[in-house]
Amino acid sequence: MKKTTFILLVFISLGCSASNEEKIAFGLKVLNETFNAFEERHSICIKQSKQNKLSAESIEILKKLPISTGDGLGYLNLKAIRNCSKPEYNEVIRLLLTLESANKKLMNSAVSEKIEMLKSLMFPASELTSEKKFYELPSNVKQKLLLMNELNQPFDMVDGFEKAWLN
Repeated sequence: MKKTTFILLVFISLGCSASNEEKIAFGLKVLNETFNAFEERHSICIKQSKQNKLSAESIEILKKLPISTGDGLGYLNLKAIRNCSKPEYNEVIRLLLTLESANKKLMNSAVSEKIEMLKSLMFPASELTSEKKFYELPSNVKQKLLLMNELNQPFDMVDGFEKAWLN
């Protein structure tokens, strides 16, 4: 929170005295640092997901649900990983949008390309497929999944699927 406040104050003070080029250069520097922090945190969250096996109780609940429920596990795991890295994720989003807005005046193509590249990494269209499959599940199945607290933390989705429906 202190870092966010500091960055916000710096951006505000730069608006008063710095040129657009200086603001953009500063914004790129902070964005790169923040994106690196997000990547580190995201990597930790993915490692955590591989270590978190679903409990026998959760596996028993899943076994009683149709195998198509497995499609919903992918979405819930992506959501849990995103929540695990939420502070860094939110900061990258904020900086991307701020830099994109600041660059509208300057129209620096290298900055625009960097922003688009990071946006494609942060918001892959493939996530919509996973989310769509989750929302297509019957409402009672979605409700059971949403009530399973273990699915709110990064978890080993493949292990869970195999134990629930392939054993």
